[in-house]
Amino acid sequence: MGRRSLAMLAALILGTVCAAPAGADGSGQSYGTKAIADYFPGGLPPAPGGYRLVFVETLTRHGARGLSSAKYDDLTIKMVESARSRGQLTPAGEQLGVTAQRIAAANVANGYGNLTEAGRRQMRDLASRTAARDREALRGPVALQSSGEPRATASAQAFGAALAAAVPEASVGEPEVRTDLLYFHNTDAAYKSYVKTDPDVAAAVKQVDEAPAAQAAARSILLRAFAEPFVDALADGSSTFVSSDGKTTVRGVVDAANMIYNLYAISPAMAVEGPFDLSSVVRPPDAGAFGFVSDGEDFIQKGPSLAGRDATFAMARPLLVDFLRQAREGTGSLFRFSHAEEVIPFLALLRVPGSDRQLPLGQQFSYAATGWYGFEQSPLGASVEWQVFRDGAGGAQVRMLLDGKPTRYGPSCVPATGFFYALSELERCYS
Repeated sequence: MGRRSLAMLAALILGTVCAAPAGADGSGQSYGTKAIADYFPGGLPPAPGGYRLVFVETLTRHGARGLSSAKYDDLTIKMVESARSRGQLTPAGEQLGVTAQRIAAANVANGYGNLTEAGRRQMRDLASRTAARDREALRGPVALQSSGEPRATASAQAFGAALAAAVPEASVGEPEVRTDLLYFHNTDAAYKSYVKTDPDVAAAVKQVDEAPAAQAAARSILLRAFAEPFVDALADGSSTFVSSDGKTTVRGVVDAANMIYNLYAISPAMAVEGPFDLSSVVRPPDAGAFGFVSDGEDFIQKGPSLAGRDATFAMARPLLVDFLRQAREGTGSLFRFSHAEEVIPFLALLRVPGSDRQLPLGQQFSYAATGWYGFEQSPLGASVEWQVFRDGAGGAQVRMLLDGKPTRYGPSCVPATGFFYALSELERCYS
């Protein structure tokens, strides 16, 4: 289908006559937070007169990775094998099975959850851009921090090695593990309770998953791979599938199609290991519908979430305190490598554009209501950078870059000029 058909489907999802914006490749929205970051290529305005760059610090999501575990590939293969045994597999379904097997084999070879070659290249590219833009602040100590997860540490190492090569005078250290600041979602009790037990969260997520557009897209995907009786059995609950590790159960058509969609969504991150083509089963309008489902769930469970609730982003406050402290006291540079589960809450706490609106209770998630897109807020390799500039009189101004593009701080923060904010103003508005 063309752009017009995709726009019509998006309008159904949104409840308004407007389509989701696309990424640079025309399909960024459909990949959600599994899109690959598109770093801003443009130049930046100079610092105010008398100011020079003295310090930079970042929070970067790890680079492109493979599947985090054997789940989507495993369950897709199980469905294909079951349909084949019943004589209910289409030619496109046969090809889906072959592709799923290849994806599984590639993940076993690379290690589930690990950086792919695209991810390593991405971190080297980010280092090259950083060296060109921030060289003035890179001549001293360069500190690296990691969540401690292998893909975050590997991202830090790939970035650090490339930066050291680009800036020989830099003194690049080994990654320091800071789970407290860079893996807080895994230990915050209030957050875990909120997403697991709050009835309003459950209701909001259910609205997203049960939206008519999601149901229609699910059947559209499944009917390309399987005969109608097989899809009907999924729909009425008479057919379910359990992953090999027993942790995930496919119930219903949205669950089933979501397994296949996630293979589609991860395929750009595994382009070198592939390529993996799922276009015979997952068409652009259906991918857009599932990108919407992914975004809705992430917004509610990780991002700005529901009006009057802060459990999803209050846990990022120690990280914000550290950003402010480093901006005031730090020298050289500090590069932190983490995960979407940290980047999304951090941006929600900052209330940057796109993460500055919560969803009223009872209202269904939509792009029109929230302005929140996963491919903009936390794609693979997303980077939040604070540049600190000082003058000779002790003044300090800060500019924030999101994937290299100048970005506003929250609406209660008043800029000094353009995208530059006095550090004292950030300390005030985020106190």
